[in-house]
Amino acid sequence: MPERYQYSISVVIPTYNRPDRLLDCLRSLAGSSLPREEFEVVVVDDGSDPPAEQFTQHLASELNLRCIRQKNSGPAAARNRGAAEATGRYLAFTDDDCRPDSNWLSEVLQYLQGTPDVLVGGRTPNGVKNNVYTLASQVILDVVYAFFNSRPDKARFFASNNIALDRSRFLEIGGFDVTFPLAAAEDRDFCDRWVHSGWELHSVPSAVVMHFHHMTLRKFWRQQYNYGRGAYQYHQLRHQRKSGRMWDDTRMHTQLPALLRISLRSLGIRTRIQVLALLALWQVANTLGYFRERLLRTKAT
Repeated sequence: MPERYQYSISVVIPTYNRPDRLLDCLRSLAGSSLPREEFEVVVVDDGSDPPAEQFTQHLASELNLRCIRQKNSGPAAARNRGAAEATGRYLAFTDDDCRPDSNWLSEVLQYLQGTPDVLVGGRTPNGVKNNVYTLASQVILDVVYAFFNSRPDKARFFASNNIALDRSRFLEIGGFDVTFPLAAAEDRDFCDRWVHSGWELHSVPSAVVMHFHHMTLRKFWRQQYNYGRGAYQYHQLRHQRKSGRMWDDTRMHTQLPALLRISLRSLGIRTRIQVLALLALWQVANTLGYFRERLLRTKAT
């Protein structure tokens, strides 16, 4: 018999020690245009102090909300836990520092109902104003999306804060790989395994989630350094399953001037110079993180 579902779609949100941002995210979902009876929200508390349930209980009157608590294990494990306990046919993932647009769930659900075997990803614009580090991080994401997703129906990568897919397919593919040491590149690995399994990624620009990731220079460096570390493991796994070559991705760097032109043209001269300096730092941090992870793993073997 076919599996029966309580909801059309389940929203899974991993969270760790960001109560104010989580509440903003949940309030945004409470304003969803999708009728309440069609979706649930599964918050996976990854060991927060105080527990997320203590400050989200009052929203139970506005959302079909569940808080599941686990020992701190990272966002990949938290997403997998949420997916395992979800009761919707489809899964939508976002993060606690995001605020989904009121039509986000309606857009992804409508698309999935017409094409259930695809993974859909939407747009995630920067919601933080007057922060050059956050702006640079957004420019990097825009460049990555422009390179990997030049064809909306043949996309290759979406960040995990704005994706949706069939729950049974998620479980079939094994969810996110929890062996990634940091919150970096596990979404790249998931998308690559999805495509390698013969399924497609489709871009749905109308599915919008605003991202409110406040950054400092130190946080920007750490983010890009960690992405470099995650990239090493990602490329090793990709080589093992023969799903592609590292050169396929590094070609992006040879196209950076053309890819950046669109992202930078709306910025003032001063801001553009600052962002370009941070993009140079991005390359340095990525490279150092990549080779540090390579060294650590070489020593371990």
